[in-house]
Amino acid sequence: EAKRVLANPSEAMQRVFQDRDNLAMLSHCLRREDENKSEVYDILTAPFMRENFLPLMSIPQYTLMTTLEGHTDEVWCLEYHDGKIYSASEDGIIKIWNSSDGSLINTLKEHAGVISSLTIYDGKLHSACRTDETIKVWSCSTDALLTTLEGFVGRGIPICFDDGKVYTGGQADDGQYVVDVWNCSDDYSHIATLRHDDDGENENEGHNGHVTRLIVRDGKLYSAGGVRINVWDCSTKQLIKTLRGHGFMITCQIAT
Repeated sequence: EAKRVLANPSEAMQRVFQDRDNLAMLSHCLRREDENKSEVYDILTAPFMRENFLPLMSIPQYTLMTTLEGHTDEVWCLEYHDGKIYSASEDGIIKIWNSSDGSLINTLKEHAGVISSLTIYDGKLHSACRTDETIKVWSCSTDALLTTLEGFVGRGIPICFDDGKVYTGGQADDGQYVVDVWNCSDDYSHIATLRHDDDGENENEGHNGHVTRLIVRDGKLYSAGGVRINVWDCSTKQLIKTLRGHGFMITCQIAT
């Protein structure tokens, strides 16, 4: 009966199954007789669904194409660029895969521990490692290591890019949580360190924890550290204000 109804569903039936909750519920109700063994199966994989119902309802079919294997520990991050997939893991290794067939193109082994983020900007891959406290910059065309930025402390190293500059979160020698600005148009020379005035009336301004998120919008840099967000002028490198209100560490932010 289910085959008959779903092979030519009425308009009312179509409307019912446009609700994914109803579709999921039906997947637990339909059964298939297979060599006298009755078993519950996913409605989206049923043969008659693939042949009749899915095309009618324009429900996409997802098929596992391949599995990329080679890392020896948890994979933390993925990036895509120019037909290649970049993966990084707790094993300290970056692997580069062909996105068309899943074949391994190259393996990069310069880091000494957990790689917490991968970011691609201007044809260069930036890999941040919280174990060796570095950011390494690689050429996406040759896979060559171009330079290494050092001295980053924290569970993760936030990175963002704007107008030929890269902003990174870190910690200064005196313990203050800061943002460093680098020129990524040349050899990644250091431009400035953004830090609040922690003396006098401004002692309660600025970050009170590791910088976890960075966003640039409309000439302003927003840096989240601890329970506060600092707003900086990108041209003057001065602190405009500190946003307060959170009671626990800020884990995400977005600007539109």
